[in-house]
Amino acid sequence: MPELDAYLDGVLVGRFQQSAGGTITFGYRDDATSRTPMSLSMPRTLTEHKQRAARPYLEGLLPDNPGALQAIATEYGTSPGSLFGMLTGVGREVPGALQLLPPDADPDDTTRGAPTGEEADDEAIAERLRTAIEVYRDGRTTRDVDFRFSLPGAQAKIALTRTPDGRWLVPDLRTATTHIFKPSSADQPLPDMDVAEGITLEAARRLGLEVPNTDTWRSPDGELSALVVERYDRRYDESGSIRRLHQEDLTQALSVPPSKKYQADGGPGVGKVGELIRGRIPARDQHDVALSFFRGFVFNIATLGTDAHAKNYSLLLDQNRVALAPLYDLVSAALYYDADKSSRKLRPSMWVGGERSFERVTPDSLAAEGVRLGLKRDEAAEVVATILSGAADALLSAASDVGRHDMAAAAERNLATFSPARFDV
Repeated sequence: MPELDAYLDGVLVGRFQQSAGGTITFGYRDDATSRTPMSLSMPRTLTEHKQRAARPYLEGLLPDNPGALQAIATEYGTSPGSLFGMLTGVGREVPGALQLLPPDADPDDTTRGAPTGEEADDEAIAERLRTAIEVYRDGRTTRDVDFRFSLPGAQAKIALTRTPDGRWLVPDLRTATTHIFKPSSADQPLPDMDVAEGITLEAARRLGLEVPNTDTWRSPDGELSALVVERYDRRYDESGSIRRLHQEDLTQALSVPPSKKYQADGGPGVGKVGELIRGRIPARDQHDVALSFFRGFVFNIATLGTDAHAKNYSLLLDQNRVALAPLYDLVSAALYYDADKSSRKLRPSMWVGGERSFERVTPDSLAAEGVRLGLKRDEAAEVVATILSGAADALLSAASDVGRHDMAAAAERNLATFSPARFDV
């Protein structure tokens, strides 16, 4: 029976098993010293958890891209349909504090120390980014592929480690990654996606929302750029070692497979998030999680965030405490959408009052979603008013400050046409 031991920040907490028929289960160890749950879908109050929770959780650790899955499977001599086969290869470096290892392997996190690995200059980083773009496109590449980590999501990306003195490392097996590079190149459908994401994250920051630290990177030949995002699930401790912080996205917490991350595909909406908050999150953390999620949700609606699905919100889990993770993968379609040239309509990933189009959302219908999350009506209305009144200025100024006046002009036009930010609040 295939098995994978589960470690959280170096502590053995349980084991995943797969039956001959492919059924996956997870069991906690009775002697585990960590009280942090693997997932809110697999609480510590139960020792054993069935396929309904275990399989979606593992699926959520892998890329949501057929090409990337094929490349990982090829690298480790398995098939894209084999969760255990792929995670046996890349399970040492997955989101959160988790490491998945065969029963006879030792966790790397038990050995603390300064980060080690192969130093990577800009040329080496560019080569890895070009490989990632090729792999995510169709699963094939003419370059050497070295998959040591797994990053969920559909877009190409790589992970590296930044040392305290600013050097980039391709980490060895005992060192966690600290930053994610999200590339953009001229031959992609949206070649400035990295710029749009950086602008949107900065707009969120200006409105007081918590987002990761970011930077920009460009290849020596100028043909490739990337947004560099500091991982919120990694941190250096006082000894100079990198620690892993546990987290999961909302599809994992709700036992929803990545294929149903959009509400239109049967995935979670605000109502399901509210049920999760009330049913699985400790009472003392419920209000803060609801408020943080609602602020992010309103921001995504206000800025026409068409990809703000359930996998793009995450929870930080620490013993018996839960908090919403910093917002990530924020991209405002207002920065690049052209209604005259596009055959696709802008639609939110999570609906507002059953409405599936941005232009039909009103401040009142947004506030009602806050009430569904457990907030008081006045509090929800105040969040809506604050974010809607500031969204345009935050987005336009963030775009103008990096010289993208074209994106600022597009955002001004699209927000005035589609966003509830056009209403007086």
